Amino acid sequence: MPLDAAWGMQGERATIVVRDAVLYSAALLTPKESATLFSKCSLLQPKETNIKKLAQQMGLWLEEHEEEVLTTIRQQEALPAQTEILCASMDGVNVLLDEPGKKKGRPQERPGSGQASTGQTCYKNAMVGSISLYQQGVPVDPLQLEDVYDISRPQRLQCRYVARMLQDCFPTFKQKFESELNALEDRLDDDIVRILLNDGAKSLWSYVDGYPQFDHYEKLIDFHHACEHLSLAAKALFGKKSKAGEQWYHLQRDQLKGHADGAERVIRSINYYKKKLKISQTRLSEVLKEQGDFKNNKHCMPYARFLKNGWPIGSGPVEAACKSVVKTRLCRSGMRWSRTGGQHILSLRTLVKSDRWDETWQEYKRIKQLNHASIST
Repeated sequence: MPLDAAWGMQGERATIVVRDAVLYSAALLTPKESATLFSKCSLLQPKETNIKKLAQQMGLWLEEHEEEVLTTIRQQEALPAQTEILCASMDGVNVLLDEPGKKKGRPQERPGSGQASTGQTCYKNAMVGSISLYQQGVPVDPLQLEDVYDISRPQRLQCRYVARMLQDCFPTFKQKFESELNALEDRLDDDIVRILLNDGAKSLWSYVDGYPQFDHYEKLIDFHHACEHLSLAAKALFGKKSKAGEQWYHLQRDQLKGHADGAERVIRSINYYKKKLKISQTRLSEVLKEQGDFKNNKHCMPYARFLKNGWPIGSGPVEAACKSVVKTRLCRSGMRWSRTGGQHILSLRTLVKSDRWDETWQEYKRIKQLNHASIST
């Protein structure tokens, strides 16, 4: 219809203003919650089914145009003047999929069945990436109290997120994460410190080791992740809820953070106590597992140097993103997702959490207007 084409409603379910409000709400709330909220405080009265269809429509549009839109936005974005550090992190987060698969956390064999436990749903990893800009913290003596570090820690200035549902080897996530990183690197001075900060997942570090761009990055395993392995080692060496184990944990934690050879000190201490203490074969295998983790990753544990330079030692932004971008919206009780449907919501949600919604919407309107003008002509 000529009139529909003239005011941008050709093939659309709602006006551009209504789409803006409804889709922003869909990124934060369920369709039912969004419909209820609009009915109580707005003249808009979108139905739950229409909200779902709008989210699907926008998700498909973003899959086609997202890189074009983000390229324009990146060129126009102002970078914080205080930026001294770029920190990139990645992590996986479980999402319940509406497809058959093995039940995570359940026994592989049911008694008497002889078959693996499977069901109509399964948990699979979505991938989340964060790229943060920091102002350097006040360099501190890493042996000082923890609250000193809390006061002087680096200040996060800006954060951008990438999130993708499950794929084999996550090619789309990697492409989008690299695109975001490359665009930012092109605008940063050479003297900006570049850090890659992940947990100890082997798949992540295999990707990092195989990507040449990360060769000039400072690499670090999240300090809190290292402390989790330290706690497991204490439990295996001294037993659960052992006072000696608790004391050993705190001492080694200080060693790990406070000395240039902290990881080596932890390895030597584990080696000493595993010989001195009488522990079962089961616990010994756990000790060897945790000791091996420190041996394999000690080159990525220079926490004392990072603290002395005022650099971040925790992957807080990506850990928070796993919750705020994915878990809060996709992992409510009873929710299950298709890979496509989950991605539609994640695409909307990363724009909101990256503070890019308004800029994206301006680009959306511009591209839509161009398309409508073409159709009218």
